[in-house]
Amino acid sequence: MYKIIVRDKGTACDHDAVEVHNPSYMLSIQDFGDEPVSTPKFIKPENHMHIFFDDLDIADAGKRISARYSDKIRARCPTRFDVQSILDFGKRIPDGSTLFMHCFAGIARSTASAYALYAQQLKAGEEWLAFKEMVKGSIAPWPNDLIVQIADDLLGRNGQLFKTFDDWRERKRIYWKLAGISSLD
Repeated sequence: MYKIIVRDKGTACDHDAVEVHNPSYMLSIQDFGDEPVSTPKFIKPENHMHIFFDDLDIADAGKRISARYSDKIRARCPTRFDVQSILDFGKRIPDGSTLFMHCFAGIARSTASAYALYAQQLKAGEEWLAFKEMVKGSIAPWPNDLIVQIADDLLGRNGQLFKTFDDWRERKRIYWKLAGISSLD
């Protein structure tokens, strides 16, 4: 299995901060229309995938443009093609390698994609292990539910990938309520 480190775009732009993790692969998930993040000199250009879609979730998917993105006429939801492209990129990464991946904040798109990539490396029934591995490589995970849902379908997990994520999300909400902390919703 290969290891995945998830961070934010600011860290990805600091090549010294990326190099600390000794990655040989990089995945940049950026807002639609952004300039591509540059490839660090220690990563071969063909080992750096750039993909562009916005952090829109299931609630946003049915809307032409979400109210919270009304200033971004270019807003674009992740699609099956996007998630399949990420999974295909992951198939090229050999066991024992390190993948450094990022989105804008390192919270939603990249953690959902890391979860999908770990699930792809593990067999059905090991969704909790895939989720646990994603959390270990992330700082503040809150995976994008649309990406998780699409990956669940593409990987043939019959709802288990999404259920594992949703169970974790519900436990977080209960914890926050008991602790008097407002949730991210």
